[in-house]
Amino acid sequence: MNELITAYRAAARPIPAAPGVSMVALGATPVTNEIALAILNAGALDNGDRLGAYRFVNVHNPELPLQWNLERGYHLVDDEYRRHPVVAVSWRGAQAFAAVLGGRLPSVHEWEYAASYGELVRYPWGDGEPTPDLANYGEHYGSTTNVGNFPANRWGLYDMAGNVGEWCATRPTDTAAEFDPTAEYAVKGGSWNKSENQLQNQVSRAKWGAVGTVGIGFRVAFD
Repeated sequence: MNELITAYRAAARPIPAAPGVSMVALGATPVTNEIALAILNAGALDNGDRLGAYRFVNVHNPELPLQWNLERGYHLVDDEYRRHPVVAVSWRGAQAFAAVLGGRLPSVHEWEYAASYGELVRYPWGDGEPTPDLANYGEHYGSTTNVGNFPANRWGLYDMAGNVGEWCATRPTDTAAEFDPTAEYAVKGGSWNKSENQLQNQVSRAKWGAVGTVGIGFRVAFD
């Protein structure tokens, strides 16, 4: 687990200072199944209680790559999905994983600033219209794909548009709040199963924070 955490932190991209931005680096990619698997099997989320992780991530849906194996007593994932972003993580779960990785979720403002590389552009690659060569969206690929498969933005951040939407620490209005199981939190970046309209840097959607979906993951901000 420690090697994967160290590698994720080392690959994080530096983010230039700006008003309202306290992070100094942001994960180069969304957190992968491989990293989530290591954290779950180490019992790092719930003081060693691997079964307690169900509160944070859905590991009991047979259609999802990350699974709890009752006979073996640990979580597993098929090799072909190890580098895919982890999905079906609740907002609270994303916060918990981020803390184990030594960081937190970015705010909406921080996420948009990083995706736009500090400029007024519509997409992480600029103002050009989306194509399947630039991002995984609109079910062109039928599921999530390995992180880093598409071009990075100018600050070296991959998958800021498409593949998975990403939980932010704040509400869609960018107001900070403690976890509320009845509240909605901001998701940025579109996903493999959303239309191109969701890919724009300034577009947010609101999702109920208590559960995750097959199109939502997260990346980690470091202060």
